[in-house]
Amino acid sequence: MYGQIHMNKTEKLIQQTNEAFKHVIDKATELLPTGSPYTFEGIVWAYEDFRRAAKQEDRYIARTGGKYCNLMNAMVTRNLRDVYWKLPTPVKELWDANWELAAYLKKFR
Repeated sequence: MYGQIHMNKTEKLIQQTNEAFKHVIDKATELLPTGSPYTFEGIVWAYEDFRRAAKQEDRYIARTGGKYCNLMNAMVTRNLRDVYWKLPTPVKELWDANWELAAYLKKFR
């Protein structure tokens, strides 16, 4: 029973992190074609929400262990470059044309 509760919470945290990651992709796909002056802020804020969810997930998994606590999980960390590569090609070109996003992406090499 106790282990099942932890697995349910772990799976919920993983799902929240995946949804937050998808939200960053959706936000970039939504904002970049509009040319909004708030594109950079919107994408970075969505990315920060994803990082908070991922950090919460990592902390919980490290604390409770279980089947999700393994070396591969610790080594795989998604960042803004992963968001960039998930975007369709036309949106990537818009990303590259936005100097703020292009410069910010260089931090994640």
